[in-house]
Amino acid sequence: MIAKVKSILVAIMLFCALIVVADKWILPWYIHRGDEVVVPNLMRLDITMGKEILSKLELNFEIKKRYDKNVKPGTIIFQSPEANAEVKTGRVIRISVADDGQTVAIPDLRLSTYRDAIYNLQTLGLVVGKLDSLSSNEFPKGIILKQTPPASEQVNTGSAVDMTVSLGNDLTDAKVPFLIQKSLNDAKSMIVDAGLRLGKIDRKVDASLLPNTVLSQSLDSSTIVTPLTAIDLVVSAEE
Repeated sequence: MIAKVKSILVAIMLFCALIVVADKWILPWYIHRGDEVVVPNLMRLDITMGKEILSKLELNFEIKKRYDKNVKPGTIIFQSPEANAEVKTGRVIRISVADDGQTVAIPDLRLSTYRDAIYNLQTLGLVVGKLDSLSSNEFPKGIILKQTPPASEQVNTGSAVDMTVSLGNDLTDAKVPFLIQKSLNDAKSMIVDAGLRLGKIDRKVDASLLPNTVLSQSLDSSTIVTPLTAIDLVVSAEE
């Protein structure tokens, strides 16, 4: 009799446990299993079409603009989550859209270091333009002495800012750095650090490399030259 009662109690406990599992996990999964959708591939679509597709799938979206001179304005250039991910309806899809009409104020780069100047320009969507160097008894090597355009001028994102960088007052000769395979921005920085000047930039199509990768330089690396000597570069370009 006692064994029979124990069996009944065990059966009741198992039944109760099954109900709890079903209530917390099985039933919610069954009810909501149809709420998932596959994220579509929005890359390179016009933002208007992208929004229509997301709306039909009951997905929300958050849109940010990002400068990209190589893409038609209004084109989607980034999405998260990526295409083919499974998400719940109502999920926010983050989208970046190409924009070329944004203007920003040129920052005051004078008396900042060259590396700080690069960071400030990149943060605002601006790029480094022509670089010159100048000996200075007052300011140490690597300090920005002049800039063009001047601070506070409004320009389109993607615009170039020219700078003149101090060489200090103790540079008597300069060693040519090895620039092959470096990005154009890195090459500019290395040229300035060496006390030299960036000369002419030519472009050559090379599909095997990222655009603006240095292919050749006019002076051999390790050559000792006078300060402010110009180095011409050939960099890769897209077809």
